[in-house]
Amino acid sequence: MSHGVIGNTSAFGADIQGSSPCEITNIKLNKMSTRNNTLIIPREVAENYEAGFAIDPSVIRDNSFVNMYLHHDGYLQGVGLDLAEWIITKQADGFTARDGSRIAALLVHDFHYPGQFLYPNNTLLDTEFTYVIWTGKADFWISCYNNVENKCVFVGTPDSMITKHGLKPSFQEV
Repeated sequence: MSHGVIGNTSAFGADIQGSSPCEITNIKLNKMSTRNNTLIIPREVAENYEAGFAIDPSVIRDNSFVNMYLHHDGYLQGVGLDLAEWIITKQADGFTARDGSRIAALLVHDFHYPGQFLYPNNTLLDTEFTYVIWTGKADFWISCYNNVENKCVFVGTPDSMITKHGLKPSFQEV
């Protein structure tokens, strides 16, 4: 019998946690190397710019509590939905967006997998998407900036991201 491992975090929708072996099936994880990074920035920073939450993150990256790089699934229907679902879960657990440092620590912990890295800034990263989780008030907001097209492609609440981009299928039939 062959065995494999499916992920080590619920952030990517894997039903099997830890390093428990599982029997290989005809289902594979639908992962692509769409590199991305996530910043946690206080909302008050956006108030200083006309673009607000739609600002190019490279302009304000020095205000981030963390710069988390993820190697896979950086598109909106991947990590974007993962972030939205993660935030909704944290809100159900009683967390608010008031404390950016706490949210940053939880994000790094909960999204940990071998393709995750932390960098002091994102100047040297070749990522397609940059997500910003805006903190400082009770409610969460997310923005997504497409670094290739040099434009903001999403600003809204986690609920509006899920409404706009649908539920992400975690597995693909082969």
